[in-house]
Amino acid sequence: MEFVLNVMTFSVPISIGIALLLFFALKHFLPSSEQNSLSAEEWEQYEKRYNLYKDEIVQEQKSAADISVAALRASIILNGASAAATLAFIGRIWISNGSGLVISELVEVLSTYMTATLLSALSTGFAYFRMYFGTVNWDTWKRKNDDNLAALYAAQISQYIAIFFVVQSYILFASGTWLATSILRSAISLNKVLLAL
Repeated sequence: MEFVLNVMTFSVPISIGIALLLFFALKHFLPSSEQNSLSAEEWEQYEKRYNLYKDEIVQEQKSAADISVAALRASIILNGASAAATLAFIGRIWISNGSGLVISELVEVLSTYMTATLLSALSTGFAYFRMYFGTVNWDTWKRKNDDNLAALYAAQISQYIAIFFVVQSYILFASGTWLATSILRSAISLNKVLLAL
């Protein structure tokens, strides 16, 4: 678990910093509630333009949703399968009375993969919140209500948290794989030295 904490200590501040930077950049470019009010003529022009490009907007939204689902699915499958494989490998070493040191180090790898899988699952929950707040935002926007900025910001924050968790799970997967490889290399090197003696 110490390895997981070390990786998270390094990568969490960087990921949060990037998420905050994106959020504030978006907030800077979004109109405030005073600028968000449209006159009847502006609303009519906007509605005509929206209806003209509605199919493209819907397709872009579907494509973005498909890509995010693929990223979440890949993260859960990668980390879950890696955790299962590591657990099976630990069991095999245990049955053959292998090195306790290697087993304890592989447990660290297992905890890395399990933490990454948990983060992927949490990311799915925040992706749901993003869709929920996005729907609330759209409903209030359709009624020409200016109070939709809170829902819009909540949707954006949920989206950034979901992205943050997925990125963290990929970082943990890479770190766990690197740790497992280095453990196995050192164990193989140790066996070669012992056989040479």
